Amino acid sequence: MDKNCYHISSIIQSYLEELDYRYQNQGKPLGLSTGIKALDDTLGGLRGGEVILLAARPAMGKTSFAINLSHKIAKSFLEEKETNPNSNKCILYFSTETPKLRWFQRFISAELSDVCFWRLAEFEYGSQSYEEFERIANIGKKLEKLPIYVCDDSCFINCIEKKIDEICKHNAGFVIIDYLQLLRSEDKTQDLSSYVSCLKELAQKFGVPILVLSQLNRSLEKRQDKRPLMSDLRQGELALVEQAADVVMFLYRESYYFWQNEPKKHSKETEEHFQKRVEKWEKKCKEIRNECEIIVGKNRYGKTGIVKCFFDGSKGMFRDWEHSELAFPDEVPF
Repeated sequence: MDKNCYHISSIIQSYLEELDYRYQNQGKPLGLSTGIKALDDTLGGLRGGEVILLAARPAMGKTSFAINLSHKIAKSFLEEKETNPNSNKCILYFSTETPKLRWFQRFISAELSDVCFWRLAEFEYGSQSYEEFERIANIGKKLEKLPIYVCDDSCFINCIEKKIDEICKHNAGFVIIDYLQLLRSEDKTQDLSSYVSCLKELAQKFGVPILVLSQLNRSLEKRQDKRPLMSDLRQGELALVEQAADVVMFLYRESYYFWQNEPKKHSKETEEHFQKRVEKWEKKCKEIRNECEIIVGKNRYGKTGIVKCFFDGSKGMFRDWEHSELAFPDEVPF
């Protein structure tokens, strides 16, 4: 019988096993945990065979989110291997835009919760002390045990399949593509939705979730409310991409736009009234500085909605909102 043809009895058995797992592990997502409980509750985790599209405008934190996610999931794979030596799951991170050393710089910042991006940049210019250098070196030794492979030399769909097959030997646990618009195919007639369809085939073949990052076009910048909508995916080169993905998520940070609209004094406005407006603006900046919305616009097998989470832009860190203390560094790279 065809390997892709199943008798109903095997489907029922698989479904009952899933229900039993959920009963035995209440509160634990069925798929890979994102580390953000509200998002896990919405998605049920990141499941094998699915393509998850994460789209946003530049500077919303897409790459930071992906690195943060790979950091958490790689740690869970390492913990799994400690209890089950036969488990060899790994992560493949395809990054054709961010050089691997800059990628690792972000990774260190995710591990060192008290070190910002720009502080690591200062280290590169020789301003670090020996103690600081030694600390980073020790963190590097700790991180080198994580099952992560970064591929920065290939953006062809067929090469991605070969890399998964060669490096992970069918033990891939999670794949990240950063990002969709940089993918290529030997078939020049293929569009972005075709690429996502190809990635869907790979997700099912290897039984892994594949996270694909994507830029949104600038048309939404013309709206007063710049929160992304599903309709933003139906324009230009992103048309039909929505149909090919199992899950579609958007990142949105109001602070990015609000920070740019610093109050300007009107010609007939009193100084007292202007200062009140400035104080109100500064207060709002602090209130929303660490807020990020993960908008689940499509979920083929579950719920949709908006998940509010904590985002520290200085370290590229995402976590649960309700368990976070607001951090207001002196300078934030919006």
